[in-house]
Formats: sequence, structure tokens, C-alpha cells
Amino acid sequence: MILNINDLLMKFPIFDTHTHFFPPRMFGRIWQYFEANYWPIHQKGPIDSLVNELVSIHDVCNFIVLNYAHKGGIANSLNNWTHSFCSSVGDGTQAIPFGTIHPDDVNCELETERIFRELNFAGMKLQLMVTSFYLSDERLLPLYQQIADYDRILLVHIGTGPDHSNFHPSKTLECPYVGVQYLRPFLERFPELKVIVPHLGANEFHEMWTLIEEYPNLYFDTAMVGVKNNPAFDDPLATIENHELEELSDRLMFGSDYPNIPYPYQNAISSWLDRGMSTSFYQKLFYQNAQRLFRTYS
Repeated sequence: MILNINDLLMKFPIFDTHTHFFPPRMFGRIWQYFEANYWPIHQKGPIDSLVNELVSIHDVCNFIVLNYAHKGGIANSLNNWTHSFCSSVGDGTQAIPFGTIHPDDVNCELETERIFRELNFAGMKLQLMVTSFYLSDERLLPLYQQIADYDRILLVHIGTGPDHSNFHPSKTLECPYVGVQYLRPFLERFPELKVIVPHLGANEFHEMWTLIEEYPNLYFDTAMVGVKNNPAFDDPLATIENHELEELSDRLMFGSDYPNIPYPYQNAISSWLDRGMSTSFYQKLFYQNAQRLFRTYS
């Protein structure tokens, strides 16, 4: 049976584990960069209206707020803004903050300590496709242990996708800092660390997914994959059988990449519902897995 969105909302809420919110001026610059190098942003506007779209129009009960420092010296102010923003949404628990850090920062360990001890952030985000350092950077190794010691979560873009955009076919989006070859030794070194890999590990799906058997703290979000009518690139999951995804159901979480996407938010939800997966799969994907992982914050 294929559920529609109304059926979905009656059965369980939606927990979005991958959204982006930045200070307004930075958001504007990021959208300019995206549109010059990746794809047009479908929905831009004041932050309040973007949050209203998410919470009031699409009935998202919780969402993870991600941003990232693309250079040293800005993480502290970004983390302060994220804390203030998340505290202002709803009752202060709907928007769940993740912090950012850059290895060129002074006092990385002190800032990591601050965002967990003082600001009570749920985790840390690293975007290796734009920050130009390796996951194994020696300057970051103490931070990973801090994340584990505080029982928080690392979300790291370590997959090789997206590697192209239909809007800029002459540009390559390939990056030397990402790939499953960097994730495996990292998990071997920090097996106790809770790790989310976005975009279902695109484009090395099966190589990434096999790691689930060995590492019980490894999760994947669905941001920008499994989406039909995506003008930026063809759905990379088009050739993946449903039974393969059902086997991963305990480790998959819905993520949208909102608002940095070139299609309406609803597309991300309806495309997954159109696959005709089991109700149990959708319960886990859209809510239960994230609620369990973030139980302290949601």
C-alpha cells in the first residue's frame, strides 16, 4: 500500500535530521554560491518564514539544525547564533542544534567543550566537501573523543556525492577529502562514536552500507536522495531495490537538506512514500529512529 502524506501524518510525526540554518547575511552568500555552482534554491526568504514552512505547513515535529565553518575563526560566533536560533523556535526543543568547528580555530577543544557542556548541543557537523581537510586531521582527534565522552553525535559528509549538477554540467564537484576509504579507519579508531553519514552515503552506497554490520552506532540520513523530479541530478536510488532499504531500516533517518534544495520540500516526503515500502519502514525512517537517537533532545 502506498501512503499519502495525510496518511503519514496520522500514523506518525516527521523528524527531519538534516536542515540548514545560518545567520541571514551568511545564508544569502551561501545561496549565491549554491546557485553559481550547484543548483537554484527553490525556497528562499526570511528565516522565520522558512521555519514556519517546516513546522506549520509540513508538520515537522523536530529538526536538526546544521551549519558549518568554512574557515577558521568563525565557529564560535556561528555556534552562538545557532544556540540563540534554536532556543527561539517553538518551546525551545523543536530545533535541535549541532555545532561546528574548524581545525584552523584556536582552542578547538575548548569550543567543543563549551558547546556540549554550556550550550547542550546534540552533536557536531563536519562538511568535508567545502572545508578542505581530512576526517583524520590530527588536530581534530581530541574533539572526536570529546564527542564520544559526552555521548553526542558526529554528522559528517564523507560520501563522494553529489559529484555533478545538471545546472552546471561543465563543473566537477569531486573532492579529494571524501570517500568510504576514509570512513572505515575512522570507525575502527572510534567505534563507540555515534556517526551519521548524510545522503545515504552517496555515491558509494553499498560500500557504505556494509559498515552497518560492523558498527552499531552508524546511521545514514536521506538528504537529497530518493527524490523524484530532482532537477539537479537523477535519483541515485533509482536502481536500488526496496528490500535492500528495508534491511537497513533500523539505521536510516529522513533528512531533507532544507532549504538548500532545488524542489519543494514535499517532494522529499512524497518520493519516499511513492516507493511503497512497509509501514514499519516509514515509521522508523520518518520518526522512530531519530527519536531514539535524539531521545535526550526531542
